[in-house]
Amino acid sequence: MNIKPIQIINGFLLSCTFLLSCMAANDTQKGEVSYPHKFTYNGNPLVRTHGAADPDAHVWNDTVWVYCSQDHEVVNGDTYATMDGYHAFSSTDLVNWTDHGEVLHSRDISWGVDGYMWAPCAAHKNGKYYLYYPHIDKKKQWRVGVAISDQPQGPFKDMGQPIEGLTGIDPSVFIDDDGQAYIYNGHYIMAKLKENMIELAEPVKKLSYAPFDVLEDDKRRFHEGPFMHKRNGKYYFSYSNFKNSDYQGWYAMGDNPYGPFKWMGPMAENPQGAQDHHSVIEFKGQWYYFYHIAIHDIPVNKVGQGRIMCFDRMHYNNDDTIQIVRHTRGPTKTLNTLAEGGSILLDPPGGAYAPGTEVQVTALGELGKHFASWGGDLSGKQNPTKIVVDQHKSISASFTPCPTFSLETKSEQGRIFMNPPGGVYSQGQKVALTVVDDFGYDFSSWTGDLAGIENPVSITMDGNKKVNAQFVTVPIFAIQTKAENGIIELSPPGPRYEIGTEITIKAKADYGFGFTSWSNDLSEKDASFTFKIEKDMNIQTIFTDLKQDKVAMAINCGGKAYRSNDGVYYSADQYAKNGGTYSKKADISGTEDDYLYRSERMGHDINYSIPLKNGIYKAVLQFAEIYHGGKGSRIFDVAVESLPTRKGIDIVAKSKPYTAYEEVFDVEVKDGILDIHMTTIKDNAKISAIRILQ
Repeated sequence: MNIKPIQIINGFLLSCTFLLSCMAANDTQKGEVSYPHKFTYNGNPLVRTHGAADPDAHVWNDTVWVYCSQDHEVVNGDTYATMDGYHAFSSTDLVNWTDHGEVLHSRDISWGVDGYMWAPCAAHKNGKYYLYYPHIDKKKQWRVGVAISDQPQGPFKDMGQPIEGLTGIDPSVFIDDDGQAYIYNGHYIMAKLKENMIELAEPVKKLSYAPFDVLEDDKRRFHEGPFMHKRNGKYYFSYSNFKNSDYQGWYAMGDNPYGPFKWMGPMAENPQGAQDHHSVIEFKGQWYYFYHIAIHDIPVNKVGQGRIMCFDRMHYNNDDTIQIVRHTRGPTKTLNTLAEGGSILLDPPGGAYAPGTEVQVTALGELGKHFASWGGDLSGKQNPTKIVVDQHKSISASFTPCPTFSLETKSEQGRIFMNPPGGVYSQGQKVALTVVDDFGYDFSSWTGDLAGIENPVSITMDGNKKVNAQFVTVPIFAIQTKAENGIIELSPPGPRYEIGTEITIKAKADYGFGFTSWSNDLSEKDASFTFKIEKDMNIQTIFTDLKQDKVAMAINCGGKAYRSNDGVYYSADQYAKNGGTYSKKADISGTEDDYLYRSERMGHDINYSIPLKNGIYKAVLQFAEIYHGGKGSRIFDVAVESLPTRKGIDIVAKSKPYTAYEEVFDVEVKDGILDIHMTTIKDNAKISAIRILQ
């Protein structure tokens, strides 16, 4: 089998000595580089003369174009404030590259500040090239700008103002087959673009990309870097997530650019220490995944060169799902596969390996096909088997027809799950069967072409099969609860349970009250304990007034309604004027109510006008810094009613990042409205929650 040159270009880890020697040959001497700068790819990382983060890759006129942001030295603890411009790179073969130098700089943006040129994206339409970029305006709000050029290498000329109606970071533009352009942005929002490519054609919309458990999981949910690509009529919405050292690309699939999308999971393994801000292209029949890594042990040419661009091959399964991309480092050897009538699985995956890597290969036939033999650089009939990739190799798998058989299942009081699913299988295939019984029933045995009580169990398809699951009934009991000035929590929640179910019960008092005792069918003294249910139960709890301050009002700023662990009912965000909302699921120190601090109202000027009866109150303003990591990054003033303004509040300086912090005001309301006003000195003012005590 012939191997195309484009199929043998990606890299994986060799010895450090060899890698450094390759890098020395690839780079100019340390110091300034003149542009355009030509260089040769010899394995990841791709760019080694300067920082090159957030790669946005495209294929135009048989040429790959990539646009990257630039990391520079840290100033005053702000890691990304000094990012000030973008470079363009091009290649016609992914081996020989040209760095065209800087194509847009923050000095060119009349409406913005210095620095803060974060992840860009580009688009090509109607003979023009568009560069979209996030930037901070003079009001210190994140906006999205557009610059235009007649050629992909720039220079790009800014349009003079940001896109109206679009805020946030990480724009990404996708142009569908019909020529319609869509823009995606931070916090998984999107909208159509007008034909002029510089205005929104509709209000922004939130994407439905994942189930609730993913949205609430800080290691899997959307954090940044949205990207859209299309293949075989399927739309792939992908994004980056980073939590501590866990950085990964994830994706969801849909049937149109708006979704809804079905969340599929990871599309790439964790790279070596950076956020995996990625883009995807198809070039000469092969798909590629561009991303960045943290430099760490790679020699740098400039101080502050923190992240650097790489790319690797990307593969799809027969059902259009994405095989997890394997990140490589240094020169590699490739293993190409061909399987007509089936597929070949590689372990480890990727198809590009350090020379000498042993790879396990497994041939899987389509329905009605049996594996017959290996071909190319592999022979024999052993499956799975192993191959050593000591040079560029190509293997093939051949298949022969075989009978197929059906598997029918019946389960009146439960469900039977088949793995793999389908119900029709090739001769000799093993299928795993798992029974999940309905509430009030227990699985008892298999009948038909399967016997016994094992669950799950495996069945071999050597003929047509019919399998039944049998069940027995179990007693059901109910729990009724009653609580005043507090709540009773049951886990699992109930109120109906199968006999013998283990239940944890907790009594939680409202703010200003304390747990006293249980009554009716419970006599335990502890506010929380576990028991097994054996009968119907009626449970009541008694809470005692502690004779302390009561809550007149509580608001979860920028978030949903919430009950705190000390029994305060926070309403969803209300009574606010100006500002926007931001949220980030993070662990918060100094509190048991992390949820309360994961949302915020933020903006240049924020006002809350809270209706209250006239009287004396204690206003507790609650904060946590969930965006910046250094002192001096966010500074603002707070004024409450006619009290003296508290100037220059710096949350990180007063506490630490991701730490709960409060400002308390003793205030008198005389006009039926409690006014709270926050104004920005640097970045944006913010507030997490408000608690008003009387």
